[in-house]
Amino acid sequence: MKILRRYIFKEALGPFSLGLLVFSFVVMTRAAGKPLELLVQKNVTFSEVVLIFAYLMPSVLTFSIPMAVLLGILLCFGRLSMDSEVTAMRASGVGVHNLLRPVLTFALLAWLLALVNSNVWDPESKFSLKRMGQEIFLKSISGEVRPRVFEESFAQLVLYVQDTTPDKSLWKGVFLADISNRDEPKIIVARSGNLIHDAVERRLQLHLQDGANHAVNASVKDPHEYQVVKFEKMDIPLASATPPSEDSLVRKIPETSTLELLRIGRDSGDRLSGKDPEKRERVLEVQKRLALPASVLIFALLGVALGVISKRGGKSYGFVISLIIFLFYWLLFFQGVEFAKSGRISPYVGPWIANLAFAALAAYLLLIADRQIRGNRWVQTRWAGLVRQFEKVVRFVIGLIPGVTRPLDKSAKPTVPGLRIPLILDKYVIRGFVRYFLLVLATFSVIFIVFTFFELLNDIVEHRIAGLVVFNYFRYLMPQIIFYMIPVSVLVAVLVNFNLLVRTSQITAIKASGISLYRLSIPLFLVAGFVSASSFGLQEYVLPYTNQVQDGLRNIIKGRGPQTFSRPNRKWMMGEEPRIFYYNLFDEDRNLFGGLSVFELDPGTSQIKRRIYATRASWNVREKCWTFEDGWSQEFVGERPANQGFRKFERSMFPHITEPPDYFKKEVKESSKMTLAELREYILDLQRSGFDVVKLTVALHKKLSFPLVSLVMCLIAVPFSLSSGRHGSLYGIGVSLLIGITYWLAQSLFEQIGGAGKMTPFLAAWAPNIVFGAGGVYLLFSIKT
Repeated sequence: MKILRRYIFKEALGPFSLGLLVFSFVVMTRAAGKPLELLVQKNVTFSEVVLIFAYLMPSVLTFSIPMAVLLGILLCFGRLSMDSEVTAMRASGVGVHNLLRPVLTFALLAWLLALVNSNVWDPESKFSLKRMGQEIFLKSISGEVRPRVFEESFAQLVLYVQDTTPDKSLWKGVFLADISNRDEPKIIVARSGNLIHDAVERRLQLHLQDGANHAVNASVKDPHEYQVVKFEKMDIPLASATPPSEDSLVRKIPETSTLELLRIGRDSGDRLSGKDPEKRERVLEVQKRLALPASVLIFALLGVALGVISKRGGKSYGFVISLIIFLFYWLLFFQGVEFAKSGRISPYVGPWIANLAFAALAAYLLLIADRQIRGNRWVQTRWAGLVRQFEKVVRFVIGLIPGVTRPLDKSAKPTVPGLRIPLILDKYVIRGFVRYFLLVLATFSVIFIVFTFFELLNDIVEHRIAGLVVFNYFRYLMPQIIFYMIPVSVLVAVLVNFNLLVRTSQITAIKASGISLYRLSIPLFLVAGFVSASSFGLQEYVLPYTNQVQDGLRNIIKGRGPQTFSRPNRKWMMGEEPRIFYYNLFDEDRNLFGGLSVFELDPGTSQIKRRIYATRASWNVREKCWTFEDGWSQEFVGERPANQGFRKFERSMFPHITEPPDYFKKEVKESSKMTLAELREYILDLQRSGFDVVKLTVALHKKLSFPLVSLVMCLIAVPFSLSSGRHGSLYGIGVSLLIGITYWLAQSLFEQIGGAGKMTPFLAAWAPNIVFGAGGVYLLFSIKT
């Protein structure tokens, strides 16, 4: 019996590890972009980035541990049942209660891990991540300031820097606008400046040198009211536009350990009441931290029952069933939490509703699964019928995937292989690839949707979003999910397909018949090329529209007002010449400015040469320039107002200001919402306006490189699967995910390096493909064919 228990324990450990890797990978892809950006673009060390990933991991494990336990037990007993090993165990007198012992041992270990993670690691990591984020912001904010880009990350201030030193420690040609009074902005220009961070006082200040302070009333009538005050040095205290909402030393309830929450509740001594929302939130948080780890034990029992009952449950069934169960569990769990938050039920009960319901279901299924209990044959018969119907539904869904892998026909007469495409063997290989590709793509997409749904569930309930809006959001989000999941699906499909051919000795038979492994790989490379072309088509003709729609629907779900992409109404813009435009309003339909200020700069010293203000400005089509109304202009010599340099006007034109209205009608779009041609034109347009386009240029090259990732993944997977020996499909999936994670990290890292201007955009976008493609070519030519 000990041997049997160890056998079951080991059988569950492999799928559990795979599930933990899969689910954690999907969740981490949504949260790990920022740490890599910090590593490249800010003054952050590699060890700090590793710490950020470590602080993110407990939140990921909160979701992935229960899902991995359910998947591991389902796949374990599904395989035992499919191979009739469960039948052999029962024939030897082994009952379900004997099978439960190793499962409960396994589940208890996972429960302890989940319990410690939920009650100790997760709150502490959230608090540490918050403090670390604030420290990084204060330490590296100077690295965010980019030359020739308007920086608005400081409250009530707009900063424009002409140039910086390579390490960004010193700025040259500083233009600073204080817009606390938007109708009368105060302007400061300086030859140099930098940010000073006081780590002890946790304070930032802007240090400027050799400059002048310009102050003027918009309704000025006397030129002497325009004040220019020179200075050699000036220090300005700064506040972030997005400062931390609370002191980093103050812990919120989700950041406080469970023992501390219990101590606070015990010290308060009062009974729970609806008039004390903080106490209700504290009790609810503790119960959530206890209920979620307990789901591990329930999922283990449920996995045993379903795995034993389903006699035809392969790995695909395990993935599908585990996702469906987890989806319904989380729906019920969050519904109970929302009821507890609103006071409709006790916070001691709300988080446990899902556990109680699934525990009852697990107990019922275990009674049916135990063949030693034969008293209720009617229930067993009816349940067996329901199980058969459910299996038919699952097989029907999986059967929609074209191509079913069949063993080679042993009775077929051997034929002399040639270069003709396609041979029967080519069709056989392609069918196996397509089957696994679509299955893996569907699985990863469902996982991504499930976690996205959990992320938005609180907003859906809080803002009472209609089900049709949520459905449409995921409908338009699906193309983007598929686009991102295609490369890793190609990698897994090739590895699993060829791994099975090696394990069943079909590769040996193919080589014995005179067919080279290079020839065997040709159809997969052709299919991968077709997948890459399809990805490019999806990116060009589908994603720009669907991403705009799903972004608008997400704003509705989040409670934000609908946003337009064609009228951003920018306040600050750099002109075609060294001049800066600032305005309160721009009517694009009538080509009309309201409250327009123009600052003409000396390109050598970055000092203001002339300042123009107008209450209104309209475009003169005939003269092809702007007509300024009810305003004034002030010229400067050096840093002083010029004598007779002030002029007030009711209506005037400045022919040298020729930027047309279209120059100010910039579309604010993300690269994912534009085609390749639109993005190229957008970049050229922004360059003329003084905006930073490095990241967009990287995104432009990535639009060409990313669709080819599928071909690169195939190039890596083919030789790796043929040389990896006789391992199971789980081994292939695990190796695929490790390769996919490595590629994803490399791609994100190179993208951030390119976005920081430390690598040419072309190389930043193509370097991962070049490196992994070269590795794939090397492996391909090193295998024995």
